[in-house]
Amino acid sequence: MNINTKASYYNFITDTPDGNQVIYNTKTGAIDMIDPEHRTNVQAILASPFSIPDIDEELFVHMLNQGYIVESNRNELQDIITWNREANRETNIAYLTILPTETCNFTCPYCFIYTFREKHMTPEIYDSIYKYIENFFENNKNEEYCTFTLSWFGGEPLLVSDQILTFMKRINHLKGRYPNAILNSEITTNGYCLTSELFFKLLNAGIKRYQVTLDGDAESHDQLRTLPHKQPTFKKIYHNILEIKQQVSPNDVFQFVIRSNFLRSTVKNSEHLLQMYKKDFFDDPRFRIYFRPVYNFETDRDSIHEVESDLCENIEGVSIQNRLSLETLENTENVLESIANPLPTPTKSWCVSVKENSNIVGYDGSVFSCDTMIVEKEQSIGYLNRDGKIIFNKNADIWKKSIFEANDEQSQKCLKCKLLPICMGGCNRARHVTGKNPCFWTEDLIYKAMLDYCKMI
Repeated sequence: MNINTKASYYNFITDTPDGNQVIYNTKTGAIDMIDPEHRTNVQAILASPFSIPDIDEELFVHMLNQGYIVESNRNELQDIITWNREANRETNIAYLTILPTETCNFTCPYCFIYTFREKHMTPEIYDSIYKYIENFFENNKNEEYCTFTLSWFGGEPLLVSDQILTFMKRINHLKGRYPNAILNSEITTNGYCLTSELFFKLLNAGIKRYQVTLDGDAESHDQLRTLPHKQPTFKKIYHNILEIKQQVSPNDVFQFVIRSNFLRSTVKNSEHLLQMYKKDFFDDPRFRIYFRPVYNFETDRDSIHEVESDLCENIEGVSIQNRLSLETLENTENVLESIANPLPTPTKSWCVSVKENSNIVGYDGSVFSCDTMIVEKEQSIGYLNRDGKIIFNKNADIWKKSIFEANDEQSQKCLKCKLLPICMGGCNRARHVTGKNPCFWTEDLIYKAMLDYCKMI
């Protein structure tokens, strides 16, 4: 071997109960089992490949390809900085979230929308958004391709579904003028208004990805996600989703994601929902389910305090999330396709909020970066003018700055952390607004997830 190598800084290695070892690298997402027969060679290659008289060349090459070892002069941190910077500054990829209405028909106590403005988007703002998208396609017409992801959010967007359908028709017509343009569209909705009839209208209009929230079974969901006078909603939402599933054709292309939020006291309800999902949806891979703990996002309503004592601590919440995620993978043909459950994969940024071409537009043209701070005018990063250009304000310098451009104490800690490639500094809101720890993963959680992974193979 003529390659001088060193162990990657981002390796994690732990023993398994059956006498093997497992190695995982946060920078590449690679993971491997190490049986006792190869343990000595693996450790020697990590330490110095040339200390082995008869080196296992195949093993050496595998470890190099997996990223467990790297060339001695390689600066792994600079690699991470480079692909973060390139991802954040991509000019031919854009994300735009539209709030067609900032009112909602639900009264969820943990809703992270900072404040509600009981307003619907005006035709003038739709025209500005149209011009913004047209400008993007025009500026990239000579590129091999350009991708625009259009997300509908709220409030509850389906309260103004006619406006959404009208605008999607306009945008699809616009896209037809640019052969290299790719338009992706998705919607996040509480599902109450999502009848099968409306679903097919939205699908035919080009909206291919749907997210609906069911917080466990009817018992827990109807305590949390109710109409203004506490009327239950689970039965209607579940019926809507089930009817959609029964009426879709095998040729219909879409993704339908069910998100289930849980409290410490509702984990059993989430497990019950999972069993319902397996019975009714497991045979159609277009329908997926995932679980998340309720997060403590304060708003001007302070309604989170209704459930604050029932919130999971970070490690507790992630552990439950991972356990439920593993159960969603039972009986799948290839669990390795879902390596993010339970182990995280490398990411170029924690969320798209830091990307230069990722923005959220409110009903009045105000522009935001973080979806947990939308409609709080003091946190806007600018506004969209009539020409379809975003006029940024001083807040943009804060929200669009990655940890690699910051110079604070927390950012310096992140640069030294072995978890950096899977979180890229964590939550911007925590970093810039609340002052709370932005970290989601811990090393202890990684080791636990590695052992959970071993149970899958």
